[in-house]
Amino acid sequence: MCRVTHQATMRTGQLVSSQWICELLPGAYVKILELDTHTTVGRQRALVKAQLSYIKGWISIRTARGSYLVARSADDERGLFDLPGSMHVCGCEMSADPGGLAGVLRNLACHIKRQPDFGTLTSADFVMSQRLQSLFRLASGGDTASLDSQRLRWNLWATLSPNRNSPEGLAILAAVLLQIRESLLELDKVFMRLHEEFVCLEDTDAEVLFSATGETQAAASRAKQISEKCRRSQETLGLPSSSWFDHLPNPVSVVSDLESREQALLEFQSAVTKLTSQRRVLVARVKAAVEARAATEAVSAASLLADALRPDTRLDFPLVTELCERATSDPAELAEVVDALSCILDESVQLQQRLKALTVTNELMYDDAARQAFAQKPGFSSALMHPISSIPSDTCPSIAYDLAAANVQLLTTEIARRISAETNVSNSACLAAAAAKAAAPPSPGVPKPWLASVAHTPGRQTGQPEHLSWPHTRDALNALRASLQSGSVSTRDATSVLDRIYRCLDEAMRRISQLRASLDHTISQDVGELIEDLSLSAARINSSVLEWKCRAVDALDTADEYVDGTSQWSPSSRRQRRLLGKLLDRAESIGDSLNACLTILLARRSPTDVSQVALAKGCQRF
Repeated sequence: MCRVTHQATMRTGQLVSSQWICELLPGAYVKILELDTHTTVGRQRALVKAQLSYIKGWISIRTARGSYLVARSADDERGLFDLPGSMHVCGCEMSADPGGLAGVLRNLACHIKRQPDFGTLTSADFVMSQRLQSLFRLASGGDTASLDSQRLRWNLWATLSPNRNSPEGLAILAAVLLQIRESLLELDKVFMRLHEEFVCLEDTDAEVLFSATGETQAAASRAKQISEKCRRSQETLGLPSSSWFDHLPNPVSVVSDLESREQALLEFQSAVTKLTSQRRVLVARVKAAVEARAATEAVSAASLLADALRPDTRLDFPLVTELCERATSDPAELAEVVDALSCILDESVQLQQRLKALTVTNELMYDDAARQAFAQKPGFSSALMHPISSIPSDTCPSIAYDLAAANVQLLTTEIARRISAETNVSNSACLAAAAAKAAAPPSPGVPKPWLASVAHTPGRQTGQPEHLSWPHTRDALNALRASLQSGSVSTRDATSVLDRIYRCLDEAMRRISQLRASLDHTISQDVGELIEDLSLSAARINSSVLEWKCRAVDALDTADEYVDGTSQWSPSSRRQRRLLGKLLDRAESIGDSLNACLTILLARRSPTDVSQVALAKGCQRF
């Protein structure tokens, strides 16, 4: 064991095992950890660690003349440097966590400011006395003001040590400052990593799908800005230095640094939490966009129909359900399927192929857009009534053949009834629209009213539950918004469209809830949270839609209308019209999101799930 007896030089070093204890300055002890005994040229150096092992550096133990600066010391001095297992500062344990470290800084700053010497150092009388004494330091034979300040600072830093030892108190302060620096460096790395992840997560399709354009780029910019702020905070932090023993640090500036870094750490920790949560949402959105693209790029409905009509293919309910869902989700595919089915029914005289085509057509009758497409298809009614061929002579009559023929006749009758009802509704709507147009004087700039079939669907006329279609509902929503911008709208049409929006969103939320319950084992936590947020937003919007619908119904009940329902209804002020327009925009956005979410969940269903749903639906219809 040796002791340094003269001034020594501190340089950066690395921590290893403890060997010697030395005295750098009077009362300032260090440990010599490793001595370089193999150096033949130049100074020999020893790696040292300050008291409490928190100030690191190199110290020269030999002068340029070759004389050593160390001397033997007593063995009992070793007990002065027993390091505790964990370091406590003002009752708080040192922690690398930003929140825990902020608590340490708060307690340390409060402890320093509570000391009487801190009050003396910051008092106006003491500061003025220091300045006056410095003016006459030559006459008094020395800088008495500086000596008084150093003595007060020396006593103040001693209060940080449990042993009332000033070097030990400075070592504790140095440990805290170094820990602040390490925490700021780690936070800087975290923000830069989040910035890189946000850049990688930028997906235009996902932003369009969830109506969040530019949100990923804004998050990446936010993470980069906070990273730069964190780096500036670390660069301006005052770090411990060997010059502290010649010029003790000013407690006022130290307290200012501690308080500012406490606020910075809390701010950075809150930003990390928010950005991490936002990253999880963006990851879930990108996954949803990928699955939506995969579902879109899957086999088309026309291809599925061609495969299903092959003689060696069995047409079951899961296949019919998947085919109809893909056809009704895209107007272009629906047109192809309608053309293909019309051509098959017109040309096919085989019982098996005709039964398959009629089964798919009957399933499509539950969709408004598909039913209108079939009604508007030229020659579909005649193709539907095309007779089937008689039983071949080489085939023996059987009960199965008779049942298949009876099913063909039953499906043909049901489809013809629905097509006839759709055609009658369309014709009456056109007549009503023509009469309204003839009765009302033409006004430039006012859009024409949409078809009354939007408000009066076959489901309502026949008393059967209506199968809602979001694309058709969105068209009605856009027509209502256009009429609202023109200044007036039919009360009955507005009531019907708002009612349709409400029921469509409600049905979408119900189906999503059912699918989520059946797919709970395959849905991750992030996707589940995203679905919950989407459902909450839809519920809030649906509540507002219901409120506006009630207002329209009240206006319908109190107004003096004609039998044809041509009275005009409009919100009473421009602000209310603007609010209703914003509500329609939000309803359209949430409807698109729900429709996309429903498409993704339907694509995730396993064949077993699809079979069970289709079987239950078939039993209900039967």
